[in-house]
Amino acid sequence: MLAKIDDLDLTTLAKKLDDLGDVTTAKFLDDFGEISSDGLKILDKKPNLIDHWKKHKQYFLDKEYSAPNDLDIDQIYNSLSEGSKKEMVKRVNEALPPFKDGSFVISGGYHSKLDDFVIKNNIPKVDGIKNEEKFKKLVEDLEPELQEHIEYLDFIREDYKAHKALDQTSKKGVFNKLLNIAKGKENKLIQAGKPGSHAEVQVVNEIIKKLRQKGEQINLEEIFLYVKNKSNRNMCRCPNCFYILKDKVKMIGNE
Repeated sequence: MLAKIDDLDLTTLAKKLDDLGDVTTAKFLDDFGEISSDGLKILDKKPNLIDHWKKHKQYFLDKEYSAPNDLDIDQIYNSLSEGSKKEMVKRVNEALPPFKDGSFVISGGYHSKLDDFVIKNNIPKVDGIKNEEKFKKLVEDLEPELQEHIEYLDFIREDYKAHKALDQTSKKGVFNKLLNIAKGKENKLIQAGKPGSHAEVQVVNEIIKKLRQKGEQINLEEIFLYVKNKSNRNMCRCPNCFYILKDKVKMIGNE
């Protein structure tokens, strides 16, 4: 890898590694051993991602992303006691695809301090070079509680995409050491789309904004989320949403 960094003339990244010290550099070379050239170029532009790795590595490893199967929406609805959470699930279940802008996933959120539910759909078409500005604006609009891991997750996904572009059967990438993803679920990293663009994150973001406008204290564990896909099934979170939200919010039905 060090030779590749020199060949690509990634001077910022080379200096960052020099500053890490021998022990941390050895850990870096082990964790990032399968990185693509595209991934190295991202690190050269954003060396702060290495600091993120140092600080948050265990956060991404301490709970496995298993991508459980979709659940029946009627079963979820019937399992809930009467009240606001059940009414919110009913509202989401009644929404029929396709949703706004051609999205096929919709999510609802509930917080006891708000007067109404928040319902949002995925934001499509933020992937790829042509949509970099759209993605940048999307991230900038996220509240601080949700921005923390976005760049890091996007880097991991872009690295995996680079490997796939060279070899469709590839399972190489930094995700192998940086994320705890169940075997056979790796491709969900690509299928997921850009981190922060999905309905559940957009719902939580809107709830945080509304709570701040009311002068309320922000406690993500008081937010309840429910997600439905185009097949009218209660779907699980993608890897990005899983790591952005993790145990910070309460999922209704599928996690």
